Amino acid sequence: GHLYYGQSRVVKAWLVNNNSTPTSFHINTRDDMSGSSDKDGENEADNDIIVIPSEGRIAPNSQMEIEFAFQPRPTAESINHNDSDRGYKNRQRNLAFQKNFRSIAQIEAVESQHTTEISLSGSGVTPLLHISDLFLDFEGCMTGEKRDCAVTFTNRSENLPLSFTLSKPAQFRLSPKLPKYKLPPMQSLQLLLSY
Repeated sequence: GHLYYGQSRVVKAWLVNNNSTPTSFHINTRDDMSGSSDKDGENEADNDIIVIPSEGRIAPNSQMEIEFAFQPRPTAESINHNDSDRGYKNRQRNLAFQKNFRSIAQIEAVESQHTTEISLSGSGVTPLLHISDLFLDFEGCMTGEKRDCAVTFTNRSENLPLSFTLSKPAQFRLSPKLPKYKLPPMQSLQLLLSY
């Protein structure tokens, strides 16, 4: 599925040993070059898709839980796309940076030399938040007067919700004031900033 860079998702599965003898296993992952690629035609699953544990031993007639973890790490391209070291910086972009990751997990039962391959895939994306006004003009507001400005936040991602927080600037009131805002895909939220 899709994830923002820096997030992670874990899918759990079970390795089952139906034999009456213990079975050792190894799991190796490799890039799946036949799959989808990023905008430059590259496919880099390199440690963004991992399997835990990568080896072990299963007792007779038992099972062991394994985890497939997808954790797209920020790349130079995704960081430069957002141009911020403290989170998302609104640059009013119309396109999110997306990179596709594909990997093959090869599970080998050592004693029987039986192998099974599982295709793993995911997409790392940058947030795509649009803010209606980047400059709010409260000029001319006299002492004791109140002036309001409405600002609309739009999540332009087609696949992922977007969570964000806003710190309250001194002398201003934000309505509605929530500890955290969450926008579903392709949805908007209007906030009122009062001075």
